[in-house]
Amino acid sequence: MTSTPLLSMFLLIISIHSSLFNHVVVSVQCLSYQQSLLLQLKDSLIFDASESTILVKWNQSSDCCSWAGITCEEGHVIGLNLRNESISAGLDENSTLWSLIFLKTLDLSLNVDLPLIPSRIGNLTNLSYLNLSSSFSGQIPKEISRLKKLRILDLSGSFYESSNLRISNLRMLVQNLTELEEFYLDSVNISAPGNEWGQALSSSLHNLRVLSLYKCGLGGPIHQSLAKLQHLSVIRLDNNKLSSLVPRFFGNFSNLSSLQLHGCDLHGTFPKEIFQVPTLRILRISTNGVLEGSLPEFPPNSDLQFFDIRATNFKGRLPSSIGNLRRLTHLYISNCHFSGPLPKSIAKLTQLVHLHLSNNQFVGPISSVHLEGLLKLLSINLHNNSFNGNIPSLFTLPLLEYLDLSHNQFSGQVLEFLNAPSSMLKSIDLSGNKLQGPIPMSIFKLRELEDLTLSFNKFNGTMQLDMIEGLPNLITLDLSYNNLSVNMRGNGSNISFPTGLLNLQLASCNLRKFPYLSHPHALSTLDLSDNQIYGEIPNWIWNVGITGLHGKIPILPPIIYYVDLSSNSFTSSIPSDIGNNLRNAFYFSLSNNSLTGIIPQSICKAGYLKVLDLSNNNLTGTIPTCMFALSYITVKLGRNNLSGPIPDAFRLIAILRPLISMETY
Repeated sequence: MTSTPLLSMFLLIISIHSSLFNHVVVSVQCLSYQQSLLLQLKDSLIFDASESTILVKWNQSSDCCSWAGITCEEGHVIGLNLRNESISAGLDENSTLWSLIFLKTLDLSLNVDLPLIPSRIGNLTNLSYLNLSSSFSGQIPKEISRLKKLRILDLSGSFYESSNLRISNLRMLVQNLTELEEFYLDSVNISAPGNEWGQALSSSLHNLRVLSLYKCGLGGPIHQSLAKLQHLSVIRLDNNKLSSLVPRFFGNFSNLSSLQLHGCDLHGTFPKEIFQVPTLRILRISTNGVLEGSLPEFPPNSDLQFFDIRATNFKGRLPSSIGNLRRLTHLYISNCHFSGPLPKSIAKLTQLVHLHLSNNQFVGPISSVHLEGLLKLLSINLHNNSFNGNIPSLFTLPLLEYLDLSHNQFSGQVLEFLNAPSSMLKSIDLSGNKLQGPIPMSIFKLRELEDLTLSFNKFNGTMQLDMIEGLPNLITLDLSYNNLSVNMRGNGSNISFPTGLLNLQLASCNLRKFPYLSHPHALSTLDLSDNQIYGEIPNWIWNVGITGLHGKIPILPPIIYYVDLSSNSFTSSIPSDIGNNLRNAFYFSLSNNSLTGIIPQSICKAGYLKVLDLSNNNLTGTIPTCMFALSYITVKLGRNNLSGPIPDAFRLIAILRPLISMETY
């Protein structure tokens, strides 16, 4: 049967594809000597096999070009990725790694405290990508300058720990790296003044797009020569002591997308031109306390996404054009000097995730127009301003986790809200306002709530403390200093307090009974001051600090080390046998009470005390003579009605041991 032209064409195509496929298969097979070098490398490395996901899979029985972490070209290994392989030793000058001379990409990042970078790394002259971040220590070898084809070089140390990496001569390191586009030296000790590091970079790295020199010990000022690097897109110089003006030429970088100058001791006025760069997405100039500036009119369709000017000397008002920042996700302008009302155009920032405006002088109400439509908000912090009026229904924002409206002038009632069971709220702080009326019961249906602080308001009415049984994740509850009456069900013993409760503050809550905690071991702060609690004090109380008690001094547990019962309203005498329970104590204070009677002789059984403070009471009688032989560092007995002479021996101790603070009158 004769083939038709169409069939002939089809068979020709199949033939070509088959030929190409066979050629590809042959070309990617690993050359035997390359495989041998890799297996020798594996055998020489010390790594944790339980943590490894790459090296543990290498074996003689398969083609090395199919191994994890390996890329091949014509049988040669051109890519090696051993990132986060828990390698702790074996990468020395004798390693076969340095014989893989066809390598174009090498990633050894995130390994474990490796020693010096071997100088033989200079053999890998075909490298275009080299990442050694968070792996090595010591001096960075000058041989890296031989890697002339490098486009991306990352030698960063750890962001979270002090790095031992250092560069003695930056100019020598980069002088031949003229193709370099991305350069990361975060946490590497360079310790060079502004003219030195600036000119070293600008003289060689003309193609540089990314410059990341976080926490490198750099000095200032930022040198004018950096203006030559017109391709710069990312500039990160955080946490260096630059003591510099912010150069205006940064505003001339037409591709600038990220400028991070946090904590650099910057001064002068921030150039407004930088705000106008249309490609700018990240601006972080926070913690530069004397850096001045104000916000400009923002252009339409700005790309800005992350805006952080916290703890600077910026001032003025938020312009209504802030609504042009439609892509903004993070707005941090806390601890500045902004004033005036919040513009309604902020409602246009529908991508906003974090809004932090604390510690400014903002005024005026916040209506539903401002924030209630910002459905992606996770955190709102308006602490310490002068916002007033009613609190809008921010509790209904579906993703909100943190809400801090404390220390403003908000007033009126906090209304009930409907979505409490599905809310993501973890922290609510409304303290220091003028809020009144009952605490909304919706709050006690917030299953994710960890911190609730409502202190120093005018909330009133009666609240049943057992409401917190609906808050299983609660860590902090502070209802202090309102007009509330907090009651407990029955005698309080059947209230199921959250197991993780650390801080319970109920000062001035008209409490009459002591709250019994079923899980007191986690509690670190308990404030019941300015209440009228009577009755027996439970034994577990000695595991936490406590204020707000009066009447008789409670019976101490048999073993206790630190006792502070100061600033309460105890009116009894000191129990005659109190010293029996203080045999192991090193601190004992009953100061600022209304105690009467004498200092009992048994106090001398407290042989380990370093501080004894009985000052500011109504104690009478003489100082027990046995006290004169004890080795207290601090004794405070002042502002009592004690009588009799102070023995010379006691005076001598006070003179010879000047750390003693002996107050007797």
